[in-house]
Amino acid sequence: MGNKKIISQNNTAEGIITDMKKHWWIKMNTKPVRLHSLDGAVFPYTIFFRYSVNGTEYRGRKFIGLNTGGLNVGKKITVYYDESHPAKHTLNKICGTEMF
Repeated sequence: MGNKKIISQNNTAEGIITDMKKHWWIKMNTKPVRLHSLDGAVFPYTIFFRYSVNGTEYRGRKFIGLNTGGLNVGKKITVYYDESHPAKHTLNKICGTEMF
């Protein structure tokens, strides 16, 4: 099932970020000309979160590219889930930015 289809069902749960892992081996350059190897470099994250549907706790993760400002462990997020399979989930917005 596609992420947009899960979002269109409008089943939401409040999630909480439990962990964040920085991918040091994936460097994304933000400047066309650099003075040194880390000039303008940003590193993407994977966030790990948990959410609860009808008393059952689920866990998920999401790869995030450049926009990681304002994210930290303990932050509350909105998780969209599939009504027939609550373990299938997606995120629509992180830090005010559309994911899709």
